[in-house]
Amino acid sequence: MFLGIPYAAPPIGNLRFMPPVSAPPWSGLRMTTRFAPVCPQTIPTIKKGNPPSLARQRYLSRIKPFLAEESEDCLYLNIYVPYRENKPKKFPVLVFIHGDSFEWSSGNPYDGRILASYGNVMVVTVNFRLGILGFMKPSVTEHVYGNNGLLDQLAALQWIKDNIEDLNGDPYSVTLMGHGSGAACVNFLMLSPISNGLFHRAILMSGSALSDSAMTRDPTQYTLQVAQSLGCNPSSKNMMTCLQNKPLSDIKKVQILAREFETPLGPVVAGSFIPSEPARTMEAFPNLLS
Repeated sequence: MFLGIPYAAPPIGNLRFMPPVSAPPWSGLRMTTRFAPVCPQTIPTIKKGNPPSLARQRYLSRIKPFLAEESEDCLYLNIYVPYRENKPKKFPVLVFIHGDSFEWSSGNPYDGRILASYGNVMVVTVNFRLGILGFMKPSVTEHVYGNNGLLDQLAALQWIKDNIEDLNGDPYSVTLMGHGSGAACVNFLMLSPISNGLFHRAILMSGSALSDSAMTRDPTQYTLQVAQSLGCNPSSKNMMTCLQNKPLSDIKKVQILAREFETPLGPVVAGSFIPSEPARTMEAFPNLLS
């Protein structure tokens, strides 16, 4: 297995709130024996509750150690390769997009070794930006869209297409799989016109882009909340620069107010990545998902 491989440049400084850019090459030997830090996030509080919530409490207790080390330099993926003595044929590739909302979790807790071994498939897990850093629309102007968490996933798929063959993976047999909000991300990638050729099959588990929780309907109101909380003038053309210069600790303290069951930080219909409502795209292209 190969852990902590960078697929994009660190989204820090003037790259914060910006689409991902290609990772710089490294020289010499790179050790890939430990996970990279996860993207900044706020983990749900583990509270004592009634018996129906015990399973959730246990899940949070199990996953929390994997999320302890975080950094804005977090755009990394992990690759699990099955063992084969002779390698005449390339492995199909399965890319897993984690769920647990658009605001927390990581690809690191998902151990792909068993699936790789028994399925004879190369398994890839991905870390991508979350919450304010990954899904907030970073400006109130119309030409700035957000969706950077989804664009990170797109960048990971591009890295896989460009490099997976060097590890004996098949870039022409890539399956994208997601669970919960991760399934919604996969669905958005299926519908996006700019993901063409980066994957060839998709598996959606317990989620889709049609879910009410899959999208942010009025992103500007949440941008205003964040900007005002951090003391950045929303009407200034330098608002994004102001946000880029704020300490991460201040950003993590921001409390966003949203109505119950709303998704304040998630994908938005905007730009060339998600040009129209998912339902409209599916209706216009009925064979898209066949």
